[in-house]
Order: sequence, then C-alpha cells, then structure tokens
Amino acid sequence: GAAMSGSDESARLERVYDLSATAAWIRAGGFRRVALQIPDDLLHDAVNLAAALERRCVASGDAATASGGDAVPPTRVFVLADTTFGSCCVDEVAAAHHAADAIVHFGRACMSPVARLPARFVFNKVDLDADACAEAIAAHASALGARNAKCVEDNDDAGRVDAVVVLVDQEHAHATDELRRRVETAMASSPASSAAADAPPVTVAKTLPVEALPRERAARVSGV
Repeated sequence: GAAMSGSDESARLERVYDLSATAAWIRAGGFRRVALQIPDDLLHDAVNLAAALERRCVASGDAATASGGDAVPPTRVFVLADTTFGSCCVDEVAAAHHAADAIVHFGRACMSPVARLPARFVFNKVDLDADACAEAIAAHASALGARNAKCVEDNDDAGRVDAVVVLVDQEHAHATDELRRRVETAMASSPASSAAADAPPVTVAKTLPVEALPRERAARVSGV
C-alpha cells in the first residue's frame, strides 16, 4: 500500500502509544533518563516512538530554565535491549544499568509491583464493539433474571445471582468508559418483564492503574 504520511504516522503513534499522556507523566515527575521497555512485536516502532516522545518533552518546555535560573537538562529517552525477565514484567534491572530514573512499559503487563523505579504502563489497544458487547451483557443479565425469578418461585435463595461484574482485559482498557455507558443504556432499555425485574445489577469494573510507584515511595504517598 501507499506509504503513510508524516502526519498520519504521528497520529498513529499518538493513538497507539498515548504519547501526550506519557510525556505529561515524564514532565510531571521531572524524569531525565527514561527507559522504554518494548516487546518484540512492537520493536518496529521503537526508534520513531522514542524520538516522538523525546520531542514532546522538549516541545513542552524541557529545554527551559529551572526556577533558580539553572538550565534544566533535557530528557533522554532510550529503548532497552533484551530484557532480564519476561516482557510482561517491568525490567528495573536493565533500566538501572543505564541509570534510568523512570521506565515506560509497553504491551501486556503482569502488573507486579515495582521496587525501585516509577513506571508507567501503556497497554496494547484492540478495537472493541461496545454495542455488541453491551447487548450480549444485557441479554445475559436478563437470562439470569429469569433464573432468579424461578429461584424465587422455588424458594431457592442459594441459586440466585446477585450481581454481574464485567472485567475488561488490558487490550480493551481504553474502551472501558464507553462500554460502561453502553451497558447502562442497554440495561435501561431492556423490555419490562419479570425477568428484567429480577435481573442482577451489572458493574463494569474500573480499569487498571497505568502508573506505579516503588513500594517505599507509594507507602509514603499513601501515608502508610
């Protein structure tokens, strides 16, 4: 196919890798050496990703002077090579070897706590048909409502389903808010019936946190 234009490529990188939000996190933390941990299947974007992220930090005042008048050192962004652990784990060891003061982890993550370095997670993004999912969830809740109605008739409290919790995988985390709205709409528009009346409430769980602090720093921030 035709080569992607510079503006199209920039928009794709922004959409896929949350560049603006990640650059804002880097600036807010005052990080100067930022390691990027990128899985093998995304390495084709590594050079452009690192350059684009570094440009965003500089464009937002990274080259300005500090409040005391001293020059602020520029942020350096670099890509880690082979990681010490599996790609799902934050590789603080490799980052520390390069004197990183923060790490951005791309792709699927096991979300294990970090011990030394602040980390930000950028998950893969896979499209989600929120309408189809919401309709399927509402239909499932309605079927459970019919089951609950039968349990009431049979005086079977043990068989009742009191709630439905929808867990959203990392690849679809970006669509969680939209899915929640669509589920609420689908549930509200379900035809009135005894099954609907006995349908359990549906909760779409909140998304995973995308920023993590080392244990000791997190404890200080939370006051523990």
